[in-house]
Amino acid sequence: MGEPAVVFVLEPPQRAALEQLVRVRGTGHALARRARIALAAAEGMQNQAICAVVDPDANALRRLRHRWALW
Repeated sequence: MGEPAVVFVLEPPQRAALEQLVRVRGTGHALARRARIALAAAEGMQNQAICAVVDPDANALRRLRHRWALW
């Protein structure tokens, strides 16, 4: 089986910025998708559940989780 998902916590200003990116119409599709992935991962959703909702590539999802955990 694969490695466990990287867990990270968003600070309130980070969460607010990501939520705004998701809501604003002028946000590019790719950026809004990454914001939705980050928000779902921070809520503790598993990768399979996020893939079912947001429909990203599983490898892209893992990379994004790692990036957010390091940031």
